[in-house]
Amino acid sequence: MKKFMILLVALATLVSCSCSNDAAPWGVEYSLQSNGKTDASVVLSVFNGSIGLNGDANFVLDWNNAPKLLGAEKAVVLGDALCSNDAKTLQAAEYVNGWLDEWFKVISFEGHYDIYIKGYVKETKTQITFSVDRHFTNIEE
Repeated sequence: MKKFMILLVALATLVSCSCSNDAAPWGVEYSLQSNGKTDASVVLSVFNGSIGLNGDANFVLDWNNAPKLLGAEKAVVLGDALCSNDAKTLQAAEYVNGWLDEWFKVISFEGHYDIYIKGYVKETKTQITFSVDRHFTNIEE
């Protein structure tokens, strides 16, 4: 009987032990580049800060918080992932899309601007890397 109880406790421990990443918090690592031009004044909100450009300017900005530069290998296009039938991919894509929408936007401007943000964002809970491409402009085609 003692062996049976030990076996039950061991099985309960194995069943309750989760080998998944379910308890991990949602988060991001990113390797992004922004480039563009403006002919007046633009303030762009970026993760934990902002970028102000004044006058006629062409610019390139690179920023990265990943331990190593993220790349295209195994990256999923964010727009495609937002239509995914895979629940894990869709949930991670929605998190990354919400993060981008919250942190990257034009918050004030005068004149014209044409700004791109491209690169890779890795969602740390699922470990899925997304290719992202955002375009902010007030120039009519």
